Amino acid sequence: MKKINRYFILLWIVSLLPVLFACEEADTLVPTTGNEVTGIRIMLPDGTNADFAVTPDDKNVINVKVFGPMNTDRTKVRMSVSLPNNATVVSPSPLGEYMDFTKPVSFEVVGADNAKKSYTVNATFTPNDVFQVSLTLPNGTVFTGQSSPNPNDTIIVEVSDNYTEQLSNIKVGAALPGSATTTTPFPATSDLTSPVSFTAKGAHGIQGDYVIKVKVVPAILEIKPLWNKTATELNFVTHNNGAVAISGDYLVVHERTKFDYYNITDGSKAGTMSFEGIDWANLTRIVPLFMANDDAGNIVATNFYMSRWMPEGGNNIIHMYWWEGVTAEPKLLFSYDVQLPGLTGNIDVGRKIYVTGDIRDHAFLYMGVSFQNIFLRWEIKNGAPVSNQPEKITFNPGYQMGQLNTIVPIEFGKNSNYFISRFENGAAKVAITYMDGTTHTPLYASEHHIQNIFHQWLGGGGSFDYLDLKGARYIFIIEQNAYNWMKQVYNVRTVISDPETTSKNPLDYLVPGTRVWNGWTPMDPNYGDNGNVTGDVVTKVADDGETAYVAFLCTNAGVTVWRVNLK
Repeated sequence: MKKINRYFILLWIVSLLPVLFACEEADTLVPTTGNEVTGIRIMLPDGTNADFAVTPDDKNVINVKVFGPMNTDRTKVRMSVSLPNNATVVSPSPLGEYMDFTKPVSFEVVGADNAKKSYTVNATFTPNDVFQVSLTLPNGTVFTGQSSPNPNDTIIVEVSDNYTEQLSNIKVGAALPGSATTTTPFPATSDLTSPVSFTAKGAHGIQGDYVIKVKVVPAILEIKPLWNKTATELNFVTHNNGAVAISGDYLVVHERTKFDYYNITDGSKAGTMSFEGIDWANLTRIVPLFMANDDAGNIVATNFYMSRWMPEGGNNIIHMYWWEGVTAEPKLLFSYDVQLPGLTGNIDVGRKIYVTGDIRDHAFLYMGVSFQNIFLRWEIKNGAPVSNQPEKITFNPGYQMGQLNTIVPIEFGKNSNYFISRFENGAAKVAITYMDGTTHTPLYASEHHIQNIFHQWLGGGGSFDYLDLKGARYIFIIEQNAYNWMKQVYNVRTVISDPETTSKNPLDYLVPGTRVWNGWTPMDPNYGDNGNVTGDVVTKVADDGETAYVAFLCTNAGVTVWRVNLK
């Protein structure tokens, strides 16, 4: 009987269910119609994530400060955003994929009601780890070293070899962001005759182990002149010789109609390079104003482009050729129809060329655009450009470039830092400007020469090259005007390793004996003035790795070749 009662009770409960739920309508999901961004996550290549609650300004610009390693590749940063329900993001680079944060990143949020709002994210990247150490010697001399910095990094500090006896009693300092700490309290006195280790804790709590090592760099540059020949001795053509290049055992001397090459050790003529098949004569500008070598000794040259004095029916085309050594036949590297819209004033292309790497394998070719703060860069692989259209790099040195827009990278690589020539009101100056290869703004800019009764300067400084020899770093430069020229050398090791504290007076790192006041050399009297103040300097580490060749050419004057080493 009890079982039957339970059965009827169960039926009664089931019969009530429709009644109970019939009184309540089904829920309806109502979309959220907003398109506001309330949060952002920045994801760095090393796996570090940074989350931000954001409030855009009145222009919908979001500014965030990201703590991360100094060597973060900002072109490989990913981002996600917090949005209202049912809102979507429209972006040139989809969320979660690589975005280029070297520049502002823009995207659009579309709400559920199709209302749209555009946002721009400006991300400032700040190191969260040790980025510099300083070593103060007992005599007060300070050396600094940059970290590349990664956890377990080694920080190399270069010390001139004339200070090695003081390495056992050095005051060590470390530069960190304000929120980072180290296990070793700095500054601390240490013995740097052997490596010193310490641990740093970054802004996000990430610990890294660091090692400080001293690299002893030879301090004295020894110069051995090999040969010097005047314009007359080299059979120059007036105003036609503007460049030199080094290929193997030979120095190549540029002339607008031929390239002769000479034994680099003694200056004896060895031959003339082939121009077979070069079609410059069929173009509007029919001669090369310059040439250059890459790191492997391949030679490049092109006809030039000039916006002014364009003949009727002329074109903007340049043809860049290259030679695999002085005895090779020329091959077309690329053809380029120069298009630089939006620029005002004079525009020349082809007055200065620089190449790093090996064209046969991987290289970068640079050409400064005369009178403009722009240079062109081609990436080359296996003897061909990756694209016939160059990258057009705008840089901001704080002044307007002149005719000889010289770009000299310090190493191989797309984002290499580089030196540029200095100008004031279009006139070249003897000064050093060192540029950041990512931001294209100055890391260092020295003062330039000032004329007075005691220090007479020729001016000019558009002809120079950079040399890294066993960690010692120099710029070899021609100081010149239309009537005279002078060769000189600057030690730029601290400019590169510690640009912020390096003296702004270039005389403080002029290599002694390389500039004799008023000791300049005049133009060859058979050729007259060098009105465009043109010339060239090329450096090349010798096969022994211990010495280097340096060649100077001054138009209408001649050529000088040195062999340099450290002692």
